[in-house]
Amino acid sequence: MKINYKQKLSLCFVVIFSLFTAGVVLFEQSREREHKTEALEEKLDAYVHIVHAALQRRSDYQPALDSLAALFPPHIRLSLIAADGLVVYDNVIAEFTHMENHAQRPEIVHAHSKGHGADIRISSSNDREYLYYAKRFDRYYIRVALPYDVQVRHFLKSGNLFLYYIVALFVLMLLLINYVASRFGKSIRQLRDFALHMENEKQKKRTEHSPPLPHAQFPNDELGEIGAKIAENFRKLKEGETAIALEQEKTRMLKHELTGNITHELRTPVAGIRGCLETVLEHPLTPEKERYFIESAYNQTLVLSELIQDMGLITKMEDASHSFHVEPVGICALLENLRNDLHAPLHEKNIRMEWNIPDDLTVKGNKNLLYSIFRNLTDNAIRYAGSDVVIRIDKYKDDDGFYHFSFSDTGVGIPDEYHLNRLFERFYRINEGRTRDTGGSGLGLSIVKNAVAFHKGTIIVKNRHGGGLEFLFSLPK
Repeated sequence: MKINYKQKLSLCFVVIFSLFTAGVVLFEQSREREHKTEALEEKLDAYVHIVHAALQRRSDYQPALDSLAALFPPHIRLSLIAADGLVVYDNVIAEFTHMENHAQRPEIVHAHSKGHGADIRISSSNDREYLYYAKRFDRYYIRVALPYDVQVRHFLKSGNLFLYYIVALFVLMLLLINYVASRFGKSIRQLRDFALHMENEKQKKRTEHSPPLPHAQFPNDELGEIGAKIAENFRKLKEGETAIALEQEKTRMLKHELTGNITHELRTPVAGIRGCLETVLEHPLTPEKERYFIESAYNQTLVLSELIQDMGLITKMEDASHSFHVEPVGICALLENLRNDLHAPLHEKNIRMEWNIPDDLTVKGNKNLLYSIFRNLTDNAIRYAGSDVVIRIDKYKDDDGFYHFSFSDTGVGIPDEYHLNRLFERFYRINEGRTRDTGGSGLGLSIVKNAVAFHKGTIIVKNRHGGGLEFLFSLPK
């Protein structure tokens, strides 16, 4: 039969306390018996000194001892033993001259070495049990003996009051041990049940119908606090595992969707390149037609190159953000470089680019990523805002840690609000083919969102009052 924790703890304490109690009882009884024996020996020692005083006054010891023995209580045995162990007088044994030498009697041996000695034994002379007490003097030993009968045994017997007290204390301790063991056992049992539940959950696949995690009510003590903390950590761990599993599933779905999107985006330029090259290789063409198809194939390779470059940048921001160098970057100088880089497309669509930003305003960030934010927002306006528009960039407020910017255009905007919330999704397009018709990888605004997030900022987009789009985002000082 398996013994539980409560039974083990109780048994351990019972054995320890039982041994302790037995030791205390035996020690106390021994001490009490010893004290009572000493009390009897003191009485017998008084008789010894009376006999010694009488022998000092008279030279004929036998009549003196006979007269003393007559005065002593009838149960007292009186013996006089010479220094060599010979018995020279005994009031109980008439023929004491024939008694064997007493030099090796325990009480005589002790008296010889310590001055006095005692022993309880059966007399070899009359087969009666005595408590002997002997004392050594210059020329002899005086020994008195008390019959070790019921009366003496009762006197030497230990009292029961202490025993009753110990038994009562033992019972009380057993009850206390049982109470303590029950509290300990309850906490241990609940921890065990909780651990077994968690183990069972690991061995079977959790479903939405799986039983909830048990809520154990632990005792209000230190062990209960430990148990409750362990249980709480188990719950947090399980919740974390569930959250991780959901996140992994979400990531898997996003990767699957992204892979599909990339495949879809690659298919068009690859098919275009293949078609152009097949036309050049398999059909006789005039130099003008041949150059047209080769240029078309080249333009498609530019689309592929931009797509690969943009995907690499997004991946680097997500997986290796620590590799980007951070430094103070002047925004006005960055915008001047951007306007010079895009002079041709801006001039082609008659787009004017303006900003209202202090010349000394600097942002703490990565220069290339900050450039990509404004570059992709400007590219987006060039492609989709239309002609004869104005791009406006303002720092409209700042707080303790961030500058807040507005990037707007006066173009056509997006009438359907549904599309605004999805503009930052990778490869999302309002109408199929929009990105391909106007160029670009379809990842520009996704790069903008990731670059802003890299700088711990936020970005939103809305239709501008009066027409066009407005992007509101923050960047660290």
